[in-house]
Amino acid sequence: MSKHILVTGGNSGIGLALCKLLIKNHSCYVYLGSRDVSKGEAALKIIFEEVPDKSDKIEVIQIDVGDDQSCKSAAKILMDKKVKLYALVNNAGIGGGAKTEVIINTNFKSPKRVTDALVGLIDKSEGRIVNISSRAASITAGTFYPYGG
Repeated sequence: MSKHILVTGGNSGIGLALCKLLIKNHSCYVYLGSRDVSKGEAALKIIFEEVPDKSDKIEVIQIDVGDDQSCKSAAKILMDKKVKLYALVNNAGIGGGAKTEVIINTNFKSPKRVTDALVGLIDKSEGRIVNISSRAASITAGTFYPYGG
């Protein structure tokens, strides 16, 4: 049975690379989280160019990590599919020329917002929450929190 993993910000950068790696080398089932579904679908095309035989191991899920209702809607979609997550990867982030309040909402508040919405779907015996950050956004490049229910 495949391990189900949701990666926020999966349509570009580290998130895209992680989604590709998880289906290519680890036979996971991946939910590629993207605020914009069309960008998520474009990311799938990039992944399928390299791993066309894994198209049944990945799908786009719309999730805007900066919006409470979007996070709850994504959780409901997964709950309706009876998904049990092995991992939640909080990867989505923003930088550069964005307004300070947008950066704080996305990079600081969003991991908690997403986790709060999805924590009930994470496998209590072996599930994980992984928070990824760039060096510019955090002193540590990533933090691993085992979830013990």
